[in-house]
Amino acid sequence: MNDVRRLLHDLVDDARVGAPPIAAMTSTRHRRVPVWWAPVAAAAAVAAVLAGVWALPKTAPERPSSPPAARTWQQLPTPPLSPRSQPISAYVDGKVVILGGSDRTFEGGPMNVPNLLDGAVLDPASRTWRRMPDAPPGLWNQAYTFAVSGDRLIIPLQNRRGWLMFDVGDNAWSRLPVPPMHLDQPSVAADADHLYATSSSDAVTGGPVLVLDLRTGEWSALPTSPLLDARLGMRELVMAGADLIVMGSLTPGVYPTSSRMTRAAAVIWNGQRWRGYASSDSRADVSGSQWVWTGDRIISGTRITQREARRERPDALPAGAFDPVTHAWTSLPWLPQRLSGAGGFRDYATNGSRVYASGYLYDDATRRFVRVAGPGPWTDGAAALTDHSLVVMGGERPVSGQDPGARVTSIELTNKAWIYPLD
Repeated sequence: MNDVRRLLHDLVDDARVGAPPIAAMTSTRHRRVPVWWAPVAAAAAVAAVLAGVWALPKTAPERPSSPPAARTWQQLPTPPLSPRSQPISAYVDGKVVILGGSDRTFEGGPMNVPNLLDGAVLDPASRTWRRMPDAPPGLWNQAYTFAVSGDRLIIPLQNRRGWLMFDVGDNAWSRLPVPPMHLDQPSVAADADHLYATSSSDAVTGGPVLVLDLRTGEWSALPTSPLLDARLGMRELVMAGADLIVMGSLTPGVYPTSSRMTRAAAVIWNGQRWRGYASSDSRADVSGSQWVWTGDRIISGTRITQREARRERPDALPAGAFDPVTHAWTSLPWLPQRLSGAGGFRDYATNGSRVYASGYLYDDATRRFVRVAGPGPWTDGAAALTDHSLVVMGGERPVSGQDPGARVTSIELTNKAWIYPLD
């Protein structure tokens, strides 16, 4: 084992160099991340590196708190949009963008993909809306993910057509150059000048991380590494200040443990080389998805109660957090049982240290949960976290009086919008 570790140390020092550097970000909260994982020649070597990462002690669960009485939902002016569910929602350069979605009036039966192209932009300070131009055809093939670069919203598509970009300041759409290869269920992240993209479900072979220079419109690829092969599944790209991090899960049989659960791992690119860090099998055995950069660490946005986790499988792991400076993994508190099924919008939104999901708000700065149930019986609407508020719009609910066992259920849609002050 010592020989293997010495070999890995040599490989780390011999990692690839010379790829395009990642543009520096201006966030004052960022702490520079050191170099990341290096290429490894064999699966046994990968397992040895992953097994040797240290982590901090587990965090004790926090008790949920209730929001102050003065913080209540306030209805916004009705946006210039028709009733809908499943729209894209994003916080871009101080504005909330609501876009697309579906106007279907049934649940069940054949899958009905989003079919709307129109959208609107909310100024949360003045609480006023403005229409945005309809998106180009192809938005229906959206990959249900997006990236924000300054005042630009970038939406990858599942087909081979050019991806879409909306400039909030110019109120205009444009198409990006077609990626040089198909990315199945792409994950994207962006800085001021570059868009990074990779496949999040590459089950056969590990795909590359592609880079689009937003200034020149040219695609390229970062150096490859065995650390990015098919054993790292469920990939998600996260910008941690100036550094790009590929978060994912190690497939069973790779990580040296008897448990069937997949372990969280981070593969870091700092502009010169790859380095990788897996959650410790002893002190911080964690998993995660929907990873969020809080300004200090990367946390899993997906949270469930311990009871729900144990019901699914007895060896379920808690959600985790990764510090890209110290490379330490820690476990996050389970979702409090009282917040299970809290209701409200089944939506997900992040901004800074805050994560909103399914009726609760988690702030990683305080390590506390707050129940924030939606303003009505609507689900599958839009949700966006601004710097000082939570905004929701649209959604659906079943039409009353129907057979609860019916295969197809009629639903009612809304185009109402609400705002919930946080500060």
